[in-house]
Amino acid sequence: MAVTMRRLVRSAALAAIACAIAWPAAAQIPSTDIGGGGISRRGRYVVSGTVREADGERPLESVEVVLRTLSTGNAASTFTNSNGNFAFSDVPAGTYYLVVEEEGYEPVQEEVNFTNRPPIAIQLSLKRAATYTGPKIGSGPTVSAREFSIPRRAREAMERGLTLMNQKADFKGGVEQFQRAVREYPQYYEAFMHMGIAYMKMGDAAKSEQALRTSIDVSQRKYVDALFSLAAVYSSEKRFSEAEALAREAVKVDPDSSKAHQELARALHGLDQSAAAEAGALEAARIQADDPQTYLLLANIHLKMRSYPALIRDLDTYLQLSPNGPEADQARRMREQIFEHMANIQPRN
Repeated sequence: MAVTMRRLVRSAALAAIACAIAWPAAAQIPSTDIGGGGISRRGRYVVSGTVREADGERPLESVEVVLRTLSTGNAASTFTNSNGNFAFSDVPAGTYYLVVEEEGYEPVQEEVNFTNRPPIAIQLSLKRAATYTGPKIGSGPTVSAREFSIPRRAREAMERGLTLMNQKADFKGGVEQFQRAVREYPQYYEAFMHMGIAYMKMGDAAKSEQALRTSIDVSQRKYVDALFSLAAVYSSEKRFSEAEALAREAVKVDPDSSKAHQELARALHGLDQSAAAEAGALEAARIQADDPQTYLLLANIHLKMRSYPALIRDLDTYLQLSPNGPEADQARRMREQIFEHMANIQPRN
């Protein structure tokens, strides 16, 4: 359960940052996920099911389920509720995989194929991995004693805060719960980080920075999420030099963090260091090739560099990853404008 909570916390952090931090105006096309309830329009369907443990059929809560297309990779992801249920809505007809890769269980990949009638009540059964010895933290080889030492009331307050902030947009209520969590466990640096994000959503930049800095200090500057989150805040305020320093520190803490490289590239882009920004964004894409935000950042960088063929590739990749959302039309319009611009460029004699 400790790892499940950690994964949920990290997912919520990335989602909150993506929603709260605006990308530069050029090529600003937010990513969208399939999700929500009901059939939104004709030709779109709901795909739903349950995740259970194979031994005893116990429903599994807070397990990430990924809906993956055959051609472009991940289309969307969601988490199971307390009954183990999950659902994706607004799904075009076609062939997909439902993928679950939960710590301590064997991975599951279920093919889903439909044309005009979506599958319902899909059952995904997870088997314990034969070599499972307990949850692991990050890429480390041992179980984190810290995660098991967090008091129950602190964990519960943290969960309530995440629910209020991310599902109900009650940021003030979220802050109150995160404050309760750190009163119960003053070393709860994840709670300080989410407190900072909640303050940011409330428009209180000073308290947001203070909470994020506290998260960094309490974690002894080893919590990569807090480092790149504060770097993102600084970039949004055009404090690019400060953002660069924090993002470089984040990359040093976790060289495999795509978000750390992404924020470093963003800061360098703001500092007009286009070549270095491009290299950082490409490294983020290498680490996590299915993050649409990386390709929007690359589009901004290549637009500034006037590298129009690369910009077209960036937009094409973005559209492959997010082809159906309303913002995709904006990407297509931009793509058409770039083609028109390229056609009007007069060759030099």
